[in-house]
Amino acid sequence: VGFIIGLLSSREHAIQVRALDILSELSLLDRACQVIANGEEGVGSIVALLRSPHEKIQEEALTITTNLLSNRDSKAGVISAFMVPEYMKSLVNLYQAKGTILHLALTLGDALIDNSESIKDSFREVDGVNPLLSLAAGRKGKHLQALQMLTKLAQDNGANCNTILEVGGVSVLVDLITQPPPTDEAAGEVHHLDVQLYAVLALGSLSSSPVVISEFPSVENGAGVRALVNLLQPSQDDTAKEAAALALSKLALNEQCAQLVFSLGGVGYASALLGTPREPL
Repeated sequence: VGFIIGLLSSREHAIQVRALDILSELSLLDRACQVIANGEEGVGSIVALLRSPHEKIQEEALTITTNLLSNRDSKAGVISAFMVPEYMKSLVNLYQAKGTILHLALTLGDALIDNSESIKDSFREVDGVNPLLSLAAGRKGKHLQALQMLTKLAQDNGANCNTILEVGGVSVLVDLITQPPPTDEAAGEVHHLDVQLYAVLALGSLSSSPVVISEFPSVENGAGVRALVNLLQPSQDDTAKEAAALALSKLALNEQCAQLVFSLGGVGYASALLGTPREPL
């Protein structure tokens, strides 16, 4: 395994690709993952290839790194590698890619967040929030996955919540909630409901920050509060109603927000929800 990892530093593209092909197979084996993790340059040598100009190499490096992260013997080594700003930045830069590379990069980022609270700070420190917001706002391809990652980044992390607020993230999320659904096909309606739900969950997670709670009612003259209250109406999707009610229960800790909810009829809508059993989110 050490010899194969050494080949990753070759200047020959074909040799690198062949070495990665072998490591991709080995990364599915516990013993090989342990050897890679214990090697002096094992994980770092693979992660460094995310900066390669060749998509094939990037793809293989992302796949191998995700495999290593899912293995208990090599997980810590992968997390440690991405605590290095230059490696985390390499991953975040791939959020501007397309197709398979983007999918693999988002999958790896999502898995990193699931496995380490410290990684949340690393994302913020290399400006990882902005590209995720751009993907979410684009409403194309992987924006649902980007919304999920934003929700996780904000959960119990006030600094990330503040960053999302500062770069206009609340406005992006509100737009995703309020934009009308596509009318061309039924499948589009289902997808739109998913977008709404994930955007609402992301707004709710921002309540981890007292600053967001304080500023939320003022963003776009209360557009966020109005969007959430609107989702409480009887005609709205049941899952979206419950998510909106949960988000408001956190964000309405601010007196201005609570008063706006009351003036918009939100208390009445929320009371109606209490009379109908719901499946937990």
